Amino acid sequence: MKKDLQYITLHDFSTETGYFYPDFELSYQLFGPELHTAPVVLVNHALTGNSNVTGKNGWWKELIGPARVIDTNKYTIISINVPGNGYDEKPENLIENFEDFNARD
Repeated sequence: MKKDLQYITLHDFSTETGYFYPDFELSYQLFGPELHTAPVVLVNHALTGNSNVTGKNGWWKELIGPARVIDTNKYTIISINVPGNGYDEKPENLIENFEDFNARD
């Protein structure tokens, strides 16, 4: 059930600590029905996790999937990677100073 990474670019993004990013790319995965066809569940992962939340290697596969607590037959799942975690394999998206960000960002 692993889905390809998708990307969205946020423009003129300022962090809570005041650091400014003119263009900030986030990677994410979608699971379940297409967007706008079902209710959406947003999943944030733990610091050491990634957006792969369901399927054979999904870190939350016991909870998210067909006929699970968060049923991918009923809900569209959006799972966003923590900025700079390296899961998207794009070195340009790594964050030099992680202290620019906090939980509110």
